[in-house]
Amino acid sequence: MQVFDSMGRLCGVLTPAAPGSAEALGFEGDRLTLWIGDAKYTRRLSTSGAK
Repeated sequence: MQVFDSMGRLCGVLTPAAPGSAEALGFEGDRLTLWIGDAKYTRRLSTSGAK
């Protein structure tokens, strides 16, 4: 999965956390959250999501 900034520039590539297809990706405060099936994976960021 590729992550782009607001200008459309590539700013990161996320490797799969688990087998399967990502169903949702979003911000929860200072965490980037990924759902694959019933599993939820989070990563703390040094920034917060959109306000």
